[in-house]
Amino acid sequence: MSDTADKNIQHLQELADQALGRGKISFSDDPEEIARSVRAEAEDDPALSQAVAEASALFDEMCTARHEYGQEKYGEFTFVEAPTLQMALEEVVDLANYARYTFIKVWLLRNAIARAQVTSMQKAGGSTGGFISTRDIMGVKEG
Repeated sequence: MSDTADKNIQHLQELADQALGRGKISFSDDPEEIARSVRAEAEDDPALSQAVAEASALFDEMCTARHEYGQEKYGEFTFVEAPTLQMALEEVVDLANYARYTFIKVWLLRNAIARAQVTSMQKAGGSTGGFISTRDIMGVKEG
C-alpha cells in the first residue's frame, strides 16, 4: 500500500477514535435498536459523519487506483478475454472467508463489550441505564 493510502487510513482511524471518544455505546442484541442508536449518534456527531465521508472517498480512490494498476500491468482491455466469472467466484470465496473472520472479530468484540458492561454496572452499583462509556470499553482510566 502507498504512503498516501497508509496516511489516509491512519487519518480515518484517528477520526473514528475521536468520534468514539465522544459517545457512549449502547449494548443491545436488537439490530433495529442498534441501527437507530448508531444513526442518531452519527447525525449528532460531525466527526463520525466526516469519518464516513472520508472512508467513502478513500474507497473510491482505492478502486480507481486498483483499476489503473490493472490497466498498466495487464493492458486496458485484457479483462474482456480474462475469465472474470471464474475470478469473481474465487473472489467471492475469499470474501466469504473475510466475512467469517470479521464475524469472529465482531463476536469477540461484542463479548468484550458485554464483559465491560458488567464491570461498569458493578462499579455503578447495578445500573448504567443500558449504556457503557467508551472509556470502559477501551480500558481508559479517568483522571
